[in-house]
Amino acid sequence: INDPTGLLLDVQLSKVVVKHDAGLVINHMRGTPETWAKLPPLKDLMRSISIDMEAAIHRCLQAGVQKRQIVIDPGLGFGKRREQNAEIIARLGILLAFDVPLLIGPSRKSFLRKEDAGATEFATAAAVAACILNGAHIVRVHNVKSMKSVVETADAIRQASETEPEQAPVQARWHRGQ
Repeated sequence: INDPTGLLLDVQLSKVVVKHDAGLVINHMRGTPETWAKLPPLKDLMRSISIDMEAAIHRCLQAGVQKRQIVIDPGLGFGKRREQNAEIIARLGILLAFDVPLLIGPSRKSFLRKEDAGATEFATAAAVAACILNGAHIVRVHNVKSMKSVVETADAIRQASETEPEQAPVQARWHRGQ
């Protein structure tokens, strides 16, 4: 079940989640679609998102939803400006501190949109790879078939970066002027 308000508007939704042992995706959203363009930029975006997500997780737990059922989504595009969406992707790892799965939906978002549909798909692929490399567990995409290899490759790179080398790497020596 996806709740873009993080149980702010419909706490009763938690009863359905608990009764059916369903997963619950809680999104970060600033304001409403009608007010997004008028909202001032946040001074410390990731801190604000973290505070709001912590409160949403707390609401879920208080309503009887178990932590294992919760997935968080920082809400790309939901009341955020172009540069803020890029910052969310770049600093996504901050949200891993909540120790719940992290979902993000960069696919075809307006901050990636290009005049050429093919270019938008490449921009989406780059954003998806960056999300995976920065800790996303789940990515929401439109074109699953084309993004599957992007996700698999980015995930393999991320896993390799988390693996301890068996021995120290050989240091290359560079000589100037030779």
